[in-house]
Amino acid sequence: MPTFELARRTLPAICLLTIASGCAGSAPSDNYVPGSLSPQPGGVATRAPQLASPLKTRLKKLLYVTDTFGNSVKIFKEGSYRDAGAITAGISGPTGDFLDKRGNLYVANFNGADITEYNQGATTPSFTYSASLVQPFHVTTDAHGNLYVADNNKSSNGFVAEYFPGVDAVVQACTPGPNGNNAGVYGVAVDASGDVFAAYILPGDTSAAIAEYPGGLKSCSQQTLPVQVGSPADVTLDQANNLIVPDELAKTVDVIAPPYTNVTRTIGSGFAVPAQVTLNKANTLAFVTDPSNGTVTIVNYQTGANVTVLGTQNGLGQPYGAVEAPNAVY
Repeated sequence: MPTFELARRTLPAICLLTIASGCAGSAPSDNYVPGSLSPQPGGVATRAPQLASPLKTRLKKLLYVTDTFGNSVKIFKEGSYRDAGAITAGISGPTGDFLDKRGNLYVANFNGADITEYNQGATTPSFTYSASLVQPFHVTTDAHGNLYVADNNKSSNGFVAEYFPGVDAVVQACTPGPNGNNAGVYGVAVDASGDVFAAYILPGDTSAAIAEYPGGLKSCSQQTLPVQVGSPADVTLDQANNLIVPDELAKTVDVIAPPYTNVTRTIGSGFAVPAQVTLNKANTLAFVTDPSNGTVTIVNYQTGANVTVLGTQNGLGQPYGAVEAPNAVY
């Protein structure tokens, strides 16, 4: 699988920066509930209070792009995509990024083995999640601010971990795949009903799948979706519950409508290794990163046509994540 291997080779390169610290760790077991939270019947901790209503002040329309070559998050103005600054504090081998409903930014640091959170407009972290993380690759939140992390775990028994907002303790962690076996989890998404989707590679790197956890990670009860995707590098959702999956093997970004049996359509073009896709809140634009090409392609989500491509001319080196405020959160 040469295309997938090209993408996978970039991961050890990031990890080499942390050899001194061992780049080590181990995945938490299924049904893990930390002792700092009070277990309830069924072994799951009490749900954290929901976030207050989103701030009434309008979110600044900015695009946040993680760049592993620059070891930073580069910020661009929406529309013009002019340079609007950068975030370097707390950044260590950044891959995926995400914005919650309040405009808080979350960055998955592959080298740092953590997720750094930044308040809207801030450039220094307000909080860091690191409990049980090994190689976090992508991150997302639900409408209540709960955090979900796709962890590659050195390409062996990767997992999805859930955290309450502002609490560095794993609420629940699940390892998708047959008997919990996989060669890394690369993407995670949550719909409005709390269903969790995880994109992962099967052992041996010979095939891949997308798992769904109906109702959330509470019991780690998963079902494998019937759709066939070569090498899913991420997974996200639109407001109609369609899955959007960048496929590194096919070099496409696939849209998959319920009941998730077949690819419905593809969006964008010109990809070498599409790595992450996000949507703006209105579901009019998709943002697709390609670390191999060194680009972020902005796509008209309705028509599937490319709108513009950001690249070296915009100061990008190896972008892995791109998310625009206001972001699509359900």
